[in-house]
Amino acid sequence: MLIESTVAAMRIGWLAVLCLFSVLCALTMGTVDAVAQTFKVSAGKEIIKPVGLNEGDVVSGRIYVIGGSTNDIKFYVTEPNGNVVVQFDKAGATDFGFTASKTGTYTLHFDNTLSDSEKTVTLNYEVRHYLFGMPLEYFYALVVLFVGLVGVMVYVALART
Repeated sequence: MLIESTVAAMRIGWLAVLCLFSVLCALTMGTVDAVAQTFKVSAGKEIIKPVGLNEGDVVSGRIYVIGGSTNDIKFYVTEPNGNVVVQFDKAGATDFGFTASKTGTYTLHFDNTLSDSEKTVTLNYEVRHYLFGMPLEYFYALVVLFVGLVGVMVYVALART
């Protein structure tokens, strides 16, 4: 009887460790990537910023432009195949957003080729990742809930023996 209760206690201990490990893994995985940066775009130049995305990722952000007489710049985003998904001919303080239609490198273009003055651009954006059509944080919460329920069921089953 003592050996059986020791084995049951060890099983429960390992189950608790497994549940704790699952929760910690879920909490440490990033679900949203955020970027904030400021850079200069010289007169007559264009700067591009590549962003690796998976199909279904949702990007939302804002750009601020300072410089010159108009405080604006041409801003557009292209898909991996080169199609334009977002375009603003005169972006100054502009919100943007799009959903990645395919996996690959999307490119943010900051085009100052028609201006004769340097522009300072502040770019802030975030990428929200999705899995099976739901935000990753919801998916992770469901995994943790499932592991917790299985853990409780195993604990109850082991406590009865």
